Amino acid sequence: MHTLKLVLLLIVAGSLVTEIIARDWQKEFNNYAGHYKKKYKNNDEFNKRLGHYKKNLETAGNLNAKNPHAQFGATIFSDLSDEEFKSHYLGAQVPGNHRRDASFGNFTLEEPHPIFRKIRNEARGQNPANWDWCQAGVLTPVYNQGSCGSCWAFSAMEEIESMYRLRHGTLISMSAEQIVDCDRGNGNYGCNGGWPYKAYQYVMARGLETAQAYPYNYGNSPCSYNPAYVVALLGGYAGVGGGEAGLYSFINNYGPLSVCVAASTWGNYQGGLLTSCDRYTDHCVQLTGYQNWGTATAYWRIRNQWGTYWGEGGYMKMAVGGNLCNIANYATYPGVS
Repeated sequence: MHTLKLVLLLIVAGSLVTEIIARDWQKEFNNYAGHYKKKYKNNDEFNKRLGHYKKNLETAGNLNAKNPHAQFGATIFSDLSDEEFKSHYLGAQVPGNHRRDASFGNFTLEEPHPIFRKIRNEARGQNPANWDWCQAGVLTPVYNQGSCGSCWAFSAMEEIESMYRLRHGTLISMSAEQIVDCDRGNGNYGCNGGWPYKAYQYVMARGLETAQAYPYNYGNSPCSYNPAYVVALLGGYAGVGGGEAGLYSFINNYGPLSVCVAASTWGNYQGGLLTSCDRYTDHCVQLTGYQNWGTATAYWRIRNQWGTYWGEGGYMKMAVGGNLCNIANYATYPGVS
């Protein structure tokens, strides 16, 4: 009997080894490159990217084990090294004196403006367990920051867009490029990272142009701010404290939020529910809603700016509870004039 078990184990092990050896990595990687329209200049570059691809798929397998309700695998970032991904697609620069609960700023929205509740209730009824501001038409389409660590500027700009829509009734695509190009020397560093509340400070002083007037160029433009094209003005900004309950209360009553999170493992995310995360804050996004609030299956819905190829059409689901990815630590919003 023991001999039979040993033989069966050897057969299974041999099959697994054969499967691993038989895997045609070059063919697989060629299909990957074709799918994402990637081109490599020579064989050395191809082989280097293939090495990163193999490592990323190994990492994705480990992440699938840690996140049984999510799917990790090949994405548009799978041919990048960890260092390349972090330097080009993350970019939050956490100030050393920034309070953990993000309760700062000089703007307080003590009571919801009637338009906030009106838009929300017309779109969803009175269900407090499920809500996403996507349903209310206050979000522009998913953006793509490209290989520029400008997430901080996009997170702030998207939040200004949403609050402008809620305040004035018009949804306008605003200029992230203006913030990236022109907000320098304030603790923000263009494609090398920054912080949303400092972007709000810049917009308070200068105003924000439309994307049509000042289009996105992946941080490759000199500052060409023109006050004649400004559409958005800010009266201030503030943070939201109170942990995840505070996030829920704000989103339930006011609108979406800018949040900065720990996202170093997000490059391989394909979809599903994230339940595990690291703890180093390095990326800023927009928190748009929640589902199943008050239950064990509650989750946040997050809008990223890595294009619609990534995640669930550019969005992610993240489990509520435990302050996953530091989601409640750095939540902010602007006061649109």
